[in-house]
Amino acid sequence: MEKTALSIVWVLAWALPWPGGAAEIPAAGCPGPGNTIRWEQIKSLAERDPMLVESRLEIEAATGALQAAGQIPNPSLEASLGRAAERTGDRRGAQWDLALSFPLDWLSSRGPARRVGLAEVDAARARSGLVQREVLGRLSELFWGLVLTQARLTALESLEKQAAALLSTVRMRVQKGESRPGELVRLEIEAERVAGEREVAGLTLQARRRQLAAWLGSPACPLVAEADLWSVPRSSALQEAVARAQRGHPGIAAAAASVRALESQLEVERRARIPALTLKAFTSSELDLRAFGGALSVALPVWNWNGGRIAQAEGNLAAGKKRLESTDRQLQAAIAEAHAACLGSSALATRMKDRVLPRSRSSAEVVERTYQLGEIGILDVIDSQRTLVEVNRQTMDALAEAHLQCGRLGALIGEELP
Repeated sequence: MEKTALSIVWVLAWALPWPGGAAEIPAAGCPGPGNTIRWEQIKSLAERDPMLVESRLEIEAATGALQAAGQIPNPSLEASLGRAAERTGDRRGAQWDLALSFPLDWLSSRGPARRVGLAEVDAARARSGLVQREVLGRLSELFWGLVLTQARLTALESLEKQAAALLSTVRMRVQKGESRPGELVRLEIEAERVAGEREVAGLTLQARRRQLAAWLGSPACPLVAEADLWSVPRSSALQEAVARAQRGHPGIAAAAASVRALESQLEVERRARIPALTLKAFTSSELDLRAFGGALSVALPVWNWNGGRIAQAEGNLAAGKKRLESTDRQLQAAIAEAHAACLGSSALATRMKDRVLPRSRSSAEVVERTYQLGEIGILDVIDSQRTLVEVNRQTMDALAEAHLQCGRLGALIGEELP
């Protein structure tokens, strides 16, 4: 009987099934067959994210503004019709005038206005790339959080079953007088603890599934994430990607494009000091004459020379340059922090997986052999196995944190983890 109880306890530590074995609930209109979803599918579905679609529509709007900046203004036609009568005679008749005006002020402003539009298009594209990385970063957090919660729940369900079997075995031994009643009480407390943790994990899993499904636009789908939690990201392969990211990050590109737009806008305001010209061609018909001709009108800058607008543009440009500098500093700090977090979490996960967990298993084996020799009681074996289960849980947490932190880094620098 004691060997039977020991075998059950030993299974208790090893029976931590892979989360991919969780039950899959079929539902219509969900991302994948049987609601199982992988990271590659999430990246594809992220293309339909409303924030990302909005950013791409902003590119179209900026492109339309660029086209508008390059268009030549239409001429204007002025017509007048009236009746005329001689002051000293009896002649009467119609009198009319036609005038065609061609504004010429666009000749000076069209070039810089187009440069403003080009810079705004570049900024919109860079902002769209930045939004895409933010969306993928958020989805990565939700995905790996779901993977970890699935693993925890699966492990706790297995622990609960094994604890119930062990409790039944020890109860029979107590009835036969082979074990002390205190052992039964200890096991009952342990079983209640495991049941409580399993219930909390089940509620957390439902919440994480709803979160991920809502972000993917399928709130009714009970998603099951499929990924290899026990693999450690090879964060060292991102060293070169980190260096590249600091040079070509869309946040920097968007800020730089905004500076170019502000520089061109300042040029637009300065050229606005050039007097506006309008070329006009006209013809008129009166009672005793027919006239043809042309005219040139010039706006006289008497009251102002656009000083206020120029000062505003200069202030905006200075602020834009400082914003670019601030964005560059913030990005470098964020990448350094994310890189360190990825390296640290990966190192911890590797240590837990390759060193701590194997040693904990070896320690449990030593306690088992000591128990077989009759030198310790079953409660010592339970404590040893509980330690092993806790180490296993900590290892899962460390692996999930490594995937999460390296996923954040990958989203920040726009590189996929190897």
